[in-house]
Amino acid sequence: MHRDGGVVLILTHGEHERAELLERGSVARGFAVATVRVDQEAARSGGGQLPDPRDFDAVFVMGADESVYDESVGWIGPEVELVQRAVRADVAVLGVCFGGQLLAYALGGEVAPAAQPELGWLRLESVDERLVPAGPWLSWHGDAFTIPPGARRIAWSDQCEHAFTLGPHVGLQFHPEVTPDLLRVWFDDAERRGHGVGEQRDGLLAEAETQAARSVGRAGALLDEFLRRSGLALRGAPVARGAPAGQAYASDRYFSS
Repeated sequence: MHRDGGVVLILTHGEHERAELLERGSVARGFAVATVRVDQEAARSGGGQLPDPRDFDAVFVMGADESVYDESVGWIGPEVELVQRAVRADVAVLGVCFGGQLLAYALGGEVAPAAQPELGWLRLESVDERLVPAGPWLSWHGDAFTIPPGARRIAWSDQCEHAFTLGPHVGLQFHPEVTPDLLRVWFDDAERRGHGVGEQRDGLLAEAETQAARSVGRAGALLDEFLRRSGLALRGAPVARGAPAGQAYASDRYFSS
């Protein structure tokens, strides 16, 4: 399915998980976007039939409330297998938060509850600022990954690892995709579920507004470097900036119209 502009498969896992800046950036760079909500697709197909990653040029695995190590969640195993198929086929994978953990696990790393959950705008130590500038980046997670065997440690906080690479594949613990509106949705959802993070809401949303323009630039730089290292930088056909996220092929099952 190597269409003229290239195609990115985005895997999401819940009503409030979206790729936002990464999706917009991909479309602005000429890629079509196909979004699959894994939990719904697995339930629809009886636990089973997710897309073949070889039909796409890159795979983005986004966040989730679930834990990679929770064996009671039936769709995690099939998604791990999808990511492993992508890796074997040299289809570049970008994992974000839960997605970074799942990529680490698929590559032989470990995922476990973090020693200290992180919620805030963090500056990171980075040995590769072309890919992962120091930030600040929004971090919101309770689990953490170890660096998989053979992978390169890229960025970290005082509490945990935040980025690694292995070939074209990139695992992230932080959220480059976040916008003020998306963060507001996350806080609304957390408060409805009684997660007790409301006292941090105003300060983190204010910082999201302050960081909004720079967040677009940092996410764009990360995406450009990911695409360059994946050999995809020239795959996207030029389109007008500001093209709607989800621009794709309505005749294809997985594509947004």
